[in-house]
Amino acid sequence: MTGNEIGAEGAKAMSEMMKVNTTLTTLDLSCEEERKREMKKKIVMMLFMLVVVCSTGACGSRGSTPTAEESINQEEFKEIKWPTSEIVQLLPQPKSNIGKIDMEASSAFYVYIGNTSEDEYNLYVDDCMENGFTVDYWRTDDSYYGDNKDGYHVSVDYEGNDVMYISITEPYDTDTEKEENTEEVNKAEKVENTQEKEKVKDTEKDTKKKEKSEKKKISKKKSAKDKSGVSKDFKKMMDSYEAFFDKYVDFMKTYQDSDDAIGMMSDYAEYMKQYADYMEKLDEVNTDDLSAADLAYYTEVQARIMKKLAEIS
Repeated sequence: MTGNEIGAEGAKAMSEMMKVNTTLTTLDLSCEEERKREMKKKIVMMLFMLVVVCSTGACGSRGSTPTAEESINQEEFKEIKWPTSEIVQLLPQPKSNIGKIDMEASSAFYVYIGNTSEDEYNLYVDDCMENGFTVDYWRTDDSYYGDNKDGYHVSVDYEGNDVMYISITEPYDTDTEKEENTEEVNKAEKVENTQEKEKVKDTEKDTKKKEKSEKKKISKKKSAKDKSGVSKDFKKMMDSYEAFFDKYVDFMKTYQDSDDAIGMMSDYAEYMKQYADYMEKLDEVNTDDLSAADLAYYTEVQARIMKKLAEIS
């Protein structure tokens, strides 16, 4: 065998390799076909789902949102006469007289106007603004609202299908309500002022009572003192002490000069008992609690008593 020759075994091996390669190629082609079939299935499924979704109204058909025609029964519309009430006269009269008055009152007016195009709606809004409804106004292609200087509120909506809706309401805070509020405030202030006056009167009465009571107390204190300023009760007590000691000194002088001392023993014992009682009472007097006048009188009486007792010592 030369270097370029392939033996039987080599040829057999190459044959097997070619079979394997052919098989792999076939498998690869088969896989590619399978992927294509799967992709086609997916595309068909997506188209099917799209058709289903669109058929249920999710692709921009009418859906569940009602149109003006569905929400407003235009069969009820008829020729209307524009009201002449004070509040309605604030509004411009629409070009069309076909519609339905939803509500009419002295404080509000609601009306549907038919046969009105979108351009006519915009012209009507312009008329409302010319009538003065330009305070805090807001405007879009299909909606408008605004107030006039007196507070009346106007709202205009284009409902579609040549239908326009107009409403006007009176101010919330009317002059009558203001007057009622003012009256309530005045009543409250009047009640409050009355209560304050009563409190002042009561305070004045209490003050007068207190002043009267103080005057009585002062009067009692003055009447309880003599001209010297000594309390009457205290002076009476001190005078009784001094009167006793006057009697006691006189008795002791008689007792000392008597020849019948034994016969006077009972009187002597009684005086000595009273003497001890009065001396105890005098010792109980707290001089710190005495007024200046009472203390002076106490000292004066004490001095006289001690002087008298010294005569019999």
